Amino acid sequence: MLARLRTFLPQRRWHLLLLLLCLALSLRLYRLNAYSIWLDEAWQYGSSDHPLDRIRDANSFPIDQMFLSMLVTHLHILTHFDADAWQLRFSPVIFGVASVGVIFLLVREAFEERAAWIAACLAACWPRLIQYSQEMRAYSLFVLLACIAAFSLHRALRTNSVKHWALFCVAVVLELYNHFMAATNVLAWGIFAGGWIVFNLITSYLPGYGTNSRGPSYVRLGLAAASGLVIGLGLLPVVGFYLRFQKAVSNTGYRGRSTLPLTPKTLRTIFAYDIGLGDNATVYIIGGLAILGVIYALWRYPRGAALCLLWIGLPISLAAFRNSGEALISSTRYLQFVTPAYLAFIGAGILAVSEGIVRVVHRLAQRDLVNNSGAVARFGLTALVLVLTVRPLRALYRHDPKEVPVDLRSAYAYVISRAKPNDIVIGFGEITFWHSGWFRATDPYYLRNNSAVQEVITMGSKNWAAIPFRHIDHVTGKVFAMVPTRAPLQATVREVAEEQYETTCWDHICVLESRGDRAAKDIFDDFCTRFGFMDPDGLAAVLKEHKEAQAKSDK
Repeated sequence: MLARLRTFLPQRRWHLLLLLLCLALSLRLYRLNAYSIWLDEAWQYGSSDHPLDRIRDANSFPIDQMFLSMLVTHLHILTHFDADAWQLRFSPVIFGVASVGVIFLLVREAFEERAAWIAACLAACWPRLIQYSQEMRAYSLFVLLACIAAFSLHRALRTNSVKHWALFCVAVVLELYNHFMAATNVLAWGIFAGGWIVFNLITSYLPGYGTNSRGPSYVRLGLAAASGLVIGLGLLPVVGFYLRFQKAVSNTGYRGRSTLPLTPKTLRTIFAYDIGLGDNATVYIIGGLAILGVIYALWRYPRGAALCLLWIGLPISLAAFRNSGEALISSTRYLQFVTPAYLAFIGAGILAVSEGIVRVVHRLAQRDLVNNSGAVARFGLTALVLVLTVRPLRALYRHDPKEVPVDLRSAYAYVISRAKPNDIVIGFGEITFWHSGWFRATDPYYLRNNSAVQEVITMGSKNWAAIPFRHIDHVTGKVFAMVPTRAPLQATVREVAEEQYETTCWDHICVLESRGDRAAKDIFDDFCTRFGFMDPDGLAAVLKEHKEAQAKSDK
């Protein structure tokens, strides 16, 4: 495969692409292990640590998730490559680096090589792509599969190559197995392929085109139909997942029932904050280049432009007319799926500006300056955009990008190093900041293969837990309480704990360790009394459960 790629690119350009991929790898490996496994990542680990039949079972699987990335995490577990965050995040890093190479191939295929180099350079350094290449979730794999599907579809339609149609089928089926957003991608690919085929068939019957063009058009139609059939058959095993998800969205909405209003504010959020470089003046530079790129691409590469416009526009258009549309911009992870197409337009915009500069120089300067002005302009504009990535990249590396950044690794390490089998560990949080039931997602990862912690209590039932709730009937033992909380409330936690608990705090989380030698159930009752103000419903429910269980055991 490497030999084929070398023949695909001249020697010097092969070396440049390799250097670009090394840069992408370095940026994604840098501080990969800086932050602890987060809630969603821990949830994925716990959900992946099941037999394969449960992972594939639509009836026992969360409504809003697909399982391909779960299988990747399951492979990490089977090979024992899961000891720390960097190991679990290593496969998303590889997917992210591979995406840079495929973006080069995609833009080279849909537009031209100069735009491909620009888009690949931007993809290597783009903060949002780096962020989700450092997270153990489905997102970097989705970007990779979407780019492969777009590249192979454009190449297949252009050449009638059976191998590229086959590659397209494989990429699309894997997309559908990876995330529900793939459905909008597949719809966009279908519209694009249908438009290409219908246009070619119609033009083949126009005067001046002759009958020679009809044969390839009908072959293309047959290959597209066969590919659609293969994709449909490949979708059959996961139809239950999609039907269940569609029913949930239709009945109750997903992350809200509102449609997405296509206002200037919404567009700024999407193309500045969600997939851009920030909501400051950079939005005008990046957005302006992208708009120029759309115009330039429609003029020079209309089919490639149509592919990218459908890629970006279809999910946004659907969100504007369907329930739960606002969910599209409720988290940056949803819209980074369309980032490759956005970068392609930015690359085309840089080409448009550089060609405009060449025309100006041609009128005002000598011929030798004209020959170099285009390359200088492309390099300068690309460098400008890359400079604009520095600030958000520094912010990404310096601060945990998660919505509720909590240093879970330090807190769990503290508990594991001190807890004994008769002790109780309580997963508990400030209800407005951290849902207590989330510990049911994090416990299976952080307490895996642990013999010291035998008794875990978590409020709520949001996810499965590896260690179930049992009766609190120890004669003696300590209580450890893990309390995620906002920084201003940590002083209150220390004050309420008084001398009864030793309090140790990190960023957004404290661990309380009871002092003295008392019955564990008495300490637990005391904890519920002291800290009930943080999650009164959760503590009341678990205290009631404890007393009912205790009453049954006394009988």
